[in-house]
Amino acid sequence: MQGLKNNISVVVFAGLILGFTLPTFGRLITPILQPLLMMLTFLGTIDIKIDNVIADIKKPGKTLLALFIIHLAGPMMILFLRDFFSDEIFLGLIIATSVSSGIAIIILSKLFGGNPAKALVLTTISNFAAPLTIPILVLILAQTQITIDPIQMSVTIIKLILIPFAIAQIVAKTSWKHQITQRSGELSLIVLFFLIIGVIASVRDLLLINIILTFKLAIVLTILSVVLFILGYLLGSNKASKITYAISPVYRNFALATVLALTLFNPTVAIPSVIFTVVVHVLIIPFQWFLTKILMDGKIRFIK
Repeated sequence: MQGLKNNISVVVFAGLILGFTLPTFGRLITPILQPLLMMLTFLGTIDIKIDNVIADIKKPGKTLLALFIIHLAGPMMILFLRDFFSDEIFLGLIIATSVSSGIAIIILSKLFGGNPAKALVLTTISNFAAPLTIPILVLILAQTQITIDPIQMSVTIIKLILIPFAIAQIVAKTSWKHQITQRSGELSLIVLFFLIIGVIASVRDLLLINIILTFKLAIVLTILSVVLFILGYLLGSNKASKITYAISPVYRNFALATVLALTLFNPTVAIPSVIFTVVVHVLIIPFQWFLTKILMDGKIRFIK
């Protein structure tokens, strides 16, 4: 099991391949994606102390800058590409890049050696702000009106983040904590493996609508993801914060972006969100190598 924990990229790659090649199996997992996310939040927060969360909230400077990168940096870069895509694809790109940070950044931060408490604060605030930030950005940059139900969004956040976190805090005070934390890394990877299969299988068919457009968008979103990763990395002042800030603007709430595009518009508008989903899950592999190999080996000097 320790070997599994040390080979995150293998687990991610296997999940990607199975999601593409066995879509029927992957779609069986799709209905339980939310419980899987709840489990990831639980495993990622069982070691978090509430004092650390409060400490991050009391120092909002870097958090606000990170939220700026998450919500504004991507759409502003996409704005320069407006003339290269149709109106529908451009709208889809704005939605995909303005959406909130993904809940899975909590467990990714933990697995990569980052700061899960900081990730918890970031993804919670980011998702609570989404009903306001996404419609405003879409209206300003794409001249299109959309609405997000803030009550439904709040319920989702409470269910996927706050409840698992509360349960984790309760369990952390029992004798079960030691047994769970000993295996939390391996258990998280197993859950992440099935989560990736379910996510990729659910969007696979949309990727095949236009292969040329898929590759074109994949290149754009890969470059964008790398830039966001670097911006987040530079924001951190130590290894743990660099890891968390680097991951947070890249791994998004892809489900929200895809659902918004499909329910409010059409499958064409959803294509950028779908491709962004695949691109980021592929990039987890080199990002993991960079964060856990180069940084852990001390090959990069941190500026205090």
